Amino acid sequence: MDNPKRARSWKRRIQPRVGLKAVEPVPYSTRSLGCRLIRARSSLALLKTNG
Repeated sequence: MDNPKRARSWKRRIQPRVGLKAVEPVPYSTRSLGCRLIRARSSLALLKTNG
């Protein structure tokens, strides 16, 4: 019974934190930048291979 409730609470907690970047600027800014860089590199690689 506790597992599904905890999972739901975690999802609810994670979603607003990701949305509100101003609340925790340092960790999320670095993570978002890293994700963006990785996505940009992957997209560039795909464009190069397709082009």
